[in-house]
Amino acid sequence: MGEKVGERRGSFRVPMAGNICWRSDRRTGECRLLDISPGGAAFEVPAEEAFRIGPKIRLDMKLTDEIEWCVSERAQVVRRVARAPDRCQISVEFAPSYGW
Repeated sequence: MGEKVGERRGSFRVPMAGNICWRSDRRTGECRLLDISPGGAAFEVPAEEAFRIGPKIRLDMKLTDEIEWCVSERAQVVRRVARAPDRCQISVEFAPSYGW
């Protein structure tokens, strides 16, 4: 059974496949993107790399060899669900952007 903070999804998520990089404090890694929306995203990581609920992480997506896109500077982990003995799905909520 997964840990979860109250459901706060305010926008429709679009299924999407691809690898993204994450950074949290001094940890980094790669994960598989599952879906994304203006307000958040879900991705899958190896169970040993799964985040606790609460930390803020940075997500970067490599678009080409030369172009990397910062998906979110401060995505907050809001949900964690075991998908298999060795995989975990992480859901994040993007911090609001101010000044647009």
